[in-house]
Amino acid sequence: MTLTLGIVVKGKIEGIKELSKQEYDEYSKVREPLMLFSRDQRLFEVVRLNYDDLQKTLKKHQEEYIQNPSMDFLRMEFIYLDLNRLILNFLSTARAFVDQSRHNISTRCGKDSQRYKNFEKACSTAYDGCFSYRFLDKLRNYVQHCGMPLGRLSLRSWEIDPTSRKIGYELQVMFIRDELLTAKFDWTSRLKKELEEQPTEFEVMYHIGKMMKCIKNINIAAINEEIPELKSCADYIARFISPLKGMLGTPCILDLTDLRDVGGNVNIEWIPIHLVKLFTKLT
Repeated sequence: MTLTLGIVVKGKIEGIKELSKQEYDEYSKVREPLMLFSRDQRLFEVVRLNYDDLQKTLKKHQEEYIQNPSMDFLRMEFIYLDLNRLILNFLSTARAFVDQSRHNISTRCGKDSQRYKNFEKACSTAYDGCFSYRFLDKLRNYVQHCGMPLGRLSLRSWEIDPTSRKIGYELQVMFIRDELLTAKFDWTSRLKKELEEQPTEFEVMYHIGKMMKCIKNINIAAINEEIPELKSCADYIARFISPLKGMLGTPCILDLTDLRDVGGNVNIEWIPIHLVKLFTKLT
């Protein structure tokens, strides 16, 4: 293998420093924990993106309602389905994130590890300490067996100022308490009692926001134990690419082995500089 530390800028490839096999092997070993972290974080990022999409879509429908408050069945049905779709996405990926994180930590570290214990403690804290989290976690099962999570849209308009005749508009997405309670679904005695204490209709986004905060806390617990190692790996790679300091472009490793053949290619292995920057900032 002929390996070179290089940089790519505006489509131009430039080799800077030839690497020995030992240098490359050491780099690859240090890079692996960062790449594993990145893979593990993908599902958390999907949860976050689904949450952001739900917020943005609700805001978009609210703005459209303000601009044109007239409603008909088809328009209401579209908004209802659109928001239900995004709520379903959020609930499903939130559950998948927790389940996959538990599996990954258990497999790699063992159930007796401090990392696994911290993760389980964060999950228990979320479930026991937050009605929104345990309700929505169970609602994900409800959706699979009984129906859509969103009960109805609440649309209203009112006169803000009689003099100027300025009108206010509001669009909310609501759960219907009795609809949830009368379904043939086992909420467990604790959740059933808590649902009975809710208003007849209660707002969806408040509880989804609470759940998202719990998911963030669980994610922190999932990665907290490995942050020192990840910082160390990032510091190593920062030193590894120090010959590129001050140069514009994207750091990479160039495999020039194929160039020995006529028409051979340069194979590029990108250095995860975004992860290096993330963890070196934390030091």
